[in-house]
Amino acid sequence: MKVCKTLFFLGLFISLQAQVAHPIDGPLYDPNAVSKLEILIHADSLAVILDPANASSDHEFPATLIFTNGNLNDTLTNIGFRLRGNTSRQADKKSFKVSINSFNSGRRYQGFKDFNLNGEHNDPSISRARIAWEFAAAEGIASSRCVHSELYINGDYKGLYINTEHINNDWLSHRFGNNTGNLYKCTYPANLRFVSNNPNDYKLTKNNGERVYELKTNEDVDDYTKLAQFIDILNNTPQNQLVCSLDSVFNIESYLQTLAFEVIMGHWDNYSFNQNNYYLYENPQTGKIEYIPYDIDNSMGVDWFGIDWSSRDVNNWHNAGQNFPLANRLLAISSLKDIYKYYLRDYATKIGSNTFRNSIDSIKNQINSYAYADTFKSLDYGFSNSDFDQSFTTNQANQHVKKGIKPYLNTRSSTALNQLGTFDITPIIHSPIADASSLPGQIVFKALVVDESLSSVSCNYQINNGSTQSLTLYDDGLHNDQQANDGIYANAIAQPLSGNISYQITASDTQGKQSTKPCTANNLNIRLIGDLVINEFMADNDNTIADNNGAYNDWIELYNNSSDSVYLGDYYLSDNSSTPFEWQLPSDYLAAGGFIIFWASSDTTAGIYHTNFGLSKGGEEIILAKNTNGQVDTADLITFGAQSSDISYGRFYDASPSWISFPVPTPNASNGTLSLEVAKGSLNFNVYPNPYSHSFSLDNSNASDLHFQLLDLQGRVLQSGKIASGTSISIYDESAKGLRILALSLHGEAMLRYLLIKN
Repeated sequence: MKVCKTLFFLGLFISLQAQVAHPIDGPLYDPNAVSKLEILIHADSLAVILDPANASSDHEFPATLIFTNGNLNDTLTNIGFRLRGNTSRQADKKSFKVSINSFNSGRRYQGFKDFNLNGEHNDPSISRARIAWEFAAAEGIASSRCVHSELYINGDYKGLYINTEHINNDWLSHRFGNNTGNLYKCTYPANLRFVSNNPNDYKLTKNNGERVYELKTNEDVDDYTKLAQFIDILNNTPQNQLVCSLDSVFNIESYLQTLAFEVIMGHWDNYSFNQNNYYLYENPQTGKIEYIPYDIDNSMGVDWFGIDWSSRDVNNWHNAGQNFPLANRLLAISSLKDIYKYYLRDYATKIGSNTFRNSIDSIKNQINSYAYADTFKSLDYGFSNSDFDQSFTTNQANQHVKKGIKPYLNTRSSTALNQLGTFDITPIIHSPIADASSLPGQIVFKALVVDESLSSVSCNYQINNGSTQSLTLYDDGLHNDQQANDGIYANAIAQPLSGNISYQITASDTQGKQSTKPCTANNLNIRLIGDLVINEFMADNDNTIADNNGAYNDWIELYNNSSDSVYLGDYYLSDNSSTPFEWQLPSDYLAAGGFIIFWASSDTTAGIYHTNFGLSKGGEEIILAKNTNGQVDTADLITFGAQSSDISYGRFYDASPSWISFPVPTPNASNGTLSLEVAKGSLNFNVYPNPYSHSFSLDNSNASDLHFQLLDLQGRVLQSGKIASGTSISIYDESAKGLRILALSLHGEAMLRYLLIKN
């Protein structure tokens, strides 16, 4: 019998971004131009949208979008158009949401399915949000792309807007490389106080019926368990245990870095002062919750409290008089406050620089003529062209705008540096990981490390509970650490064939200070894929494939990854590794290279291929095991998150170590081919270049339309469409670097999956 040498990685299996990834801009978010957006919509529909009685409505109306930027002029029909925002819904200069896919499911424009057009009626400069978000992106903080755009509706100029990238599952994919976790939009009064241990108690609603912690992904599952656990740990862990306990479920360093950014920008309408305007994302790749800021227009001198935000003490900036535990408890711990102070000092220095002032001048010069022509900016607060100019340069107060942008930043820079004084921090370690995907046959240890005087970074690791070994990590561009001097330290070891690797990363500075992360060693488990594997499954089968009784039950596909037949009666399937022998497979043989489907119906009377358990679309595990003298011999195990209807989850190719989602499932069949050459007789097309940077061309030489989907390795659709016979198109990909799958089909029948590399 053939012994398969394919490696399968369990536990932490991710690639590291030094900070949150910020995608390239592309035409829609080109910062070097003011684009033109034209909305054509039926007059009756527009009247309904603008009727004050409908200010709270999110109903979308069909419209046409014309996008112009330089030589690019595109028209998209049947897009969705509606109001957006909170208080801005009552404004005369309103904000809008454009949805590309509302009436055309799966459609994207330049990789985006929706975006926000913010009127910035509160800000005479119409620029504070863009200035802040561009700064955040440069510092590796989770932020949305944004640019200035002219807005026309039915031929009428509605003013200068900021086109801002919407935070959704595409946004998550571009920043974190995944989007299957729960995303919560947190608005006032989202204070993160403990309510109870019942997850449903965090589904509390406001007067308008919206949830305070509004789930924006996986809504059908509606599971608040991890959010409740995080809030419990945050509120109820003793202070001397909080760092390690919270670190296991929350990205502490990223939050403190983001808080420093919010404070420097004077963004008081955030969590730490006003329990408002943030997202939380349960990142399935790290098991940690990420804090994501948004809606930063009330910043850089905008004030409604009678507080001078440019000189407020950064050491006591948060609203300590309120019980906001995420800020209050973390900043009460000296080691964590040092992280906050480190980034405050860094950002205070940068906003006071000539480089930053010049970038603000560039934005103002770019938008001058468009802002002057914007008569809508005066409707809510009477802002004039003179107010627009002075909002950048003078300290003259104008209603709620107490300082101009540059005066605010100059004062904030000097006062923050004075308030912080001189201090030296312990090295800060972000996101330590063991990366089993960058180098074949090797494990790469990585972390982002910052300090004023770093002297060394190392990884202490054990293989199969053996002796502790130490590996020096480097930031020289030569040890799989990305660019030299970018703060990412890395090095590699030879990959063991199987077993467990536990590891921690330690950083030391020249002052003798040292830090180690995580508190408890991370684990990476490696084992060989055996002869019989779980190859694909569907946990929410609505209409994909019927069983022998015509019912649409969930299913599990096994694949024989050997050159001989396999006796199935020796194996068991279960949805719980604590009870691995839950259901024994029937006495049957599976031929070499063969596939077989078992129905997870919880009804064994329905046939011998029906299990006594079902699958949860909210996520669980599937284990394939043998009973060897009463001991569990695990043949395969997959732990999965929330699943979508009629989308399967399977190995990238048969017996692959990587798992992806399949919008076109392949039950009882191969998960697809990997290369162009093996399918030359089936499809006639050409893809170039590969690898690609920003876009690639796809030629269709078939007699029929060629349908395509561009997916990432998690199976998320980045682009989709069809190409007429004998034509060619360019497909843009503005997401992060990595592997892509180009799924091609004729007549709606899956034919080929072609591997691409985006660099």
